[in-house]
Amino acid sequence: MLIDIKMMHRYVFFVLVVFLSHHVSFGQEKVLLTVLKKDRVNNTYSFDSSTKENGYDKTFVKYLGNIKTNQGEKYKVLSLSRIWGKNRHTSGVVYIYSYKNEFVGKYNLGSSSDLPQKVAKNHLYFTNRYKSDCDPKLSTEIDFTKMIPKEIFLKCKGTSGDIYTFSTEE
Repeated sequence: MLIDIKMMHRYVFFVLVVFLSHHVSFGQEKVLLTVLKKDRVNNTYSFDSSTKENGYDKTFVKYLGNIKTNQGEKYKVLSLSRIWGKNRHTSGVVYIYSYKNEFVGKYNLGSSSDLPQKVAKNHLYFTNRYKSDCDPKLSTEIDFTKMIPKEIFLKCKGTSGDIYTFSTEE
């Protein structure tokens, strides 16, 4: 029986990627649930996963608050900022959970500077305060009163900005 070494390497690589992505996702879910169980709005919690082998890796999670749609659906909103690597790369994600702490969905944002500052009156508020390439006077308000938007548009300069899609994949 002949085994194609290239195919075997691809298979091993694929299995490794699937395992690692599940591991990271599971780790973040655990962190998010820890914050939700504390049930403290506007508190930020930090989690340090830095190691000598993998380098710098810190996660900051803030429970921003609650939103309620006109249909009576209630949700919890969290922001997650992750800083990792030698160059301190950042990423930002807005998570939506049910009142029973079940994952509903998320918005994967460009970087942690894109994260919202607060939740108030069923709206998510974003500013450009920490974005050096955007107009600091512009802000964005996303309304969740009717439903969770499938896409959000964050203003940057004039009429330009970034669109982020709501994903239900963990």
